[in-house]
Amino acid sequence: MAPQYIAPDVVAAEIDMSTAAVLRWIRNGDLPAIKLGNRVRIHRADLDAFLQKRRMNSAKGGGPR
Repeated sequence: MAPQYIAPDVVAAEIDMSTAAVLRWIRNGDLPAIKLGNRVRIHRADLDAFLQKRRMNSAKGGGPR
């Protein structure tokens, strides 16, 4: 069973992006995340919704956001 909350570096590895890009999406408010102590975690459902939204934008010709 996959963990419900995942670290930005794990997200980055899963989608073949840099950790800096994932942290930028969080900082910009594009990818929801929570802070637990000094650690940031992303809920898997939020990641799935974020990727689906980007996929839909790409399909519409909206390009990356």
